[in-house]
Amino acid sequence: SSWIAATSDVTATTTWNVSGEGANKAIYLRLRDVNGQVATVVTGRVNVDITAPTGSVVINGGATFAASTNVNLTLGASDATSGIAQMSFSNNGTSWSDWQAYATSKTWTLANGDGSQTVYARFQDNTGNVSANATDNITLDTSAPTGSVAINGGATFVASTNINLTLAASDATSGVAQMSFSNDGSDWSAWETYATSKSWTLATGDGSKTVYARYKDNVGNVSTNATATITLDTVPPSGSIMIDSGATYAASTSVTLTASASDSTSGVAQMSFSNDGSNWSAWESYTTSKTWTLATGDGSKTVYARYKDNAGNVSANTTAPITLDTVAPTGSFVINSGATYAVSTSVTLTPSASDPTSGVAQMSFSNDGSNWSAWETYATSKAWTLATGDGSKTVYARYKDNAGNVSANATATITLDTVAPTGSLVINSGATYAASTSVTLTPNASDSTSGVAQMSFSNDGSNWSAWE
Repeated sequence: SSWIAATSDVTATTTWNVSGEGANKAIYLRLRDVNGQVATVVTGRVNVDITAPTGSVVINGGATFAASTNVNLTLGASDATSGIAQMSFSNNGTSWSDWQAYATSKTWTLANGDGSQTVYARFQDNTGNVSANATDNITLDTSAPTGSVAINGGATFVASTNINLTLAASDATSGVAQMSFSNDGSDWSAWETYATSKSWTLATGDGSKTVYARYKDNVGNVSTNATATITLDTVPPSGSIMIDSGATYAASTSVTLTASASDSTSGVAQMSFSNDGSNWSAWESYTTSKTWTLATGDGSKTVYARYKDNAGNVSANTTAPITLDTVAPTGSFVINSGATYAVSTSVTLTPSASDPTSGVAQMSFSNDGSNWSAWETYATSKAWTLATGDGSKTVYARYKDNAGNVSANATATITLDTVAPTGSLVINSGATYAASTSVTLTPNASDSTSGVAQMSFSNDGSNWSAWE
């Protein structure tokens, strides 16, 4: 450089630019006296560092989410010349922590409030150069997810321990990541990837069952337990059936069924019926009475019933028999063993009736076909009183079988004659005397109703000849 004047024994001061940046840079000095003599060169050395350091910051090892404001920073900084001396941090890039000795890790507290958080870091080298801000982002999520669980679409009852869970969970910040389940709230299944449905097995044993579900978000926050309750019912209902209140016979295919069923857990829900045990009516709501149509054709009939509980369990078939008899009995009768005439209103009827299916059960009689005697047990003999007044009399009879079918009216006719004939007698044409015990009688008799049939004679009014 150019010579600079210096006062003897006084230090000269000058500004000097070191050429280039680097460590241990040499500076050379030479001195010259007034006579022009040049002294030995003096060498000085200095470290020149005008470049700021570079650095980086990573939050929680590069995680996307943080569950707490307390995080760990991983730091990396370099300075080729003077080296890194200090570091400082900020949550907003404006307000900074005090400078502190550089290290490769740092415990830091994020700003409060869930959501995206940025951490700023700056580094200072030993010369005092300060780096540009290094940043890293993480999403703070301190709130647990919320969720619900439903069993079999919200059903009240289930017939099997194998069920399907419908799941719904949300987390506003990091999102729902996993789920776990329990039958008692203590023993939990392993965490698994969150989904909206899950096959699950209830604890055994009929009765009320509770399923517990919990959810974990992407930062590890765990929800409170969500629960759903269902009643497990694996036992089918039991039941019985009666036809027409337990009758043995039916006169029509239209009958009334009396249903009786019970289920101790979920209750009886529906019923179905069949005439053959194969072809069933549609399921309908359970009631204790049902109008039903038997299969056609007289004879023995069986009705089948089955019951379903609210969990869907179906009972074993229960049956009831009945004999269908749609054909009325046939019958006849005679009066006084078939006599043409009767001398008294008191007569004896001889009924005769048959029914091939249910049999003849009762009989009833009438003198006019309108006013009938009370039904009575069928028998082959019946004392009966004819209507008063001599003349032709018709008696009506009807028969009822065990199914209740009533026959057409049967009739029988007899002539009632309660008035004796009148008559006279002349001996030997009305002679006053007879010369012999052998005489000729001339009878003369009449009867207005049944006519004169026979005659008999006596000499003393006590001992009579045979009727002739």
